[in-house]
Amino acid sequence: MRFLSQYEPFAATILRVTAGAILFAHGFPKLLNIAGFADFVSTLPWAPRPFHWLLAFAVIFTEVVGGLAMVTGIRARTAGFFAGVMYLLIAMLMQGRQFFLMFNLNSSDQQSYFEFPFLLGIVCLAVSFLGAGRVRVRVRDWD
Repeated sequence: MRFLSQYEPFAATILRVTAGAILFAHGFPKLLNIAGFADFVSTLPWAPRPFHWLLAFAVIFTEVVGGLAMVTGIRARTAGFFAGVMYLLIAMLMQGRQFFLMFNLNSSDQQSYFEFPFLLGIVCLAVSFLGAGRVRVRVRDWD
C-alpha cells in the first residue's frame, strides 16, 4: 500500500479535525445546559460544592473552545494538550475501575466507559505532539 504514503502529510490534520469535532460534540450539549451539568459534577466525590461550577466551566470551555481550536487548527497544540490531560483524568478518576474490562472476552458495553475517554485523551495528546498538520486556518502571531 505504498500509494498511501503520498497522503502522509494529511494524517495530523485528519487526527486533529476528528478529535476536535468529537470534543465539540461532547461540549455543546453541556453548554446548552450548564446548570444541569454543574449539578452532575456536584455529585462526584472529588468535586464538592461550590467548586463544581468551576470544574463544570473548565470542562465545557475545554470541550467547546478546545474543540473549535482543534477543528480550525488555531492553537491546536495547546488545545490538544489540555483536552488530552482532561480526558485522561476523566478516564482514570471516573472510569478507572473499568480498566481491566478492556481485557474482557465477553465484550460488554462497560469496557467502553474507560476506553473512549482514554483513547480520546491519547489522541488529543498526539495532536499536541504532532501539531496542526498541513491544512489549518493560519492566524499571524498565534502559531
